[in-house]
Amino acid sequence: MCPPDLCELVKRHLYCSIALERLVAEALSLFSEKLRGFDSYAQLILAAIAIESERHAEILEMLAKELNLYNEYSNCREFVGEPWRAVETMSEELKSGREASYAELLERQKWVEEALGEETYHKILLPLVSGTAREQCIESNASEAFKDILDKVVEDEKFHEQAVKEVMQRLIKRSTESGSDHPIPIP
Repeated sequence: MCPPDLCELVKRHLYCSIALERLVAEALSLFSEKLRGFDSYAQLILAAIAIESERHAEILEMLAKELNLYNEYSNCREFVGEPWRAVETMSEELKSGREASYAELLERQKWVEEALGEETYHKILLPLVSGTAREQCIESNASEAFKDILDKVVEDEKFHEQAVKEVMQRLIKRSTESGSDHPIPIP
């Protein structure tokens, strides 16, 4: 029998990972739109990462539901902590109409991508799912499939991290050339 606290912990991690991926997708979509007409490379890369982040949320949600590990929680902001607040702050700044440092916003996003891929998925979620298989909460074949799918998501997160770094470097270069840390105003 699966210990209820282990099952609840896995459910909470899964649900909050889903919610965080959706929050990231929304923030990157906003950022991408702000770059439209200014830097098509940066705009397209961020739009693609936003779409992939939404897909990651859909994949995690499917896995959670299929493995009977889906439950909604209301306190993901507190549970996830700093990565959640960093993405929230970025979205708020993009929506506010104030000028913002694009380098700073992208640095926050790069950090979030690092935290999502390696820390959340590999170091926390995979061991928890392995534990549910050992405790016979889910069958071992399902646990193996979960691991393989999560490995693919982690690879995507590594690409996101590298791509955000490249976008950041491009925008910093443009800022330096223009003499401003705010290459475009946030409407």
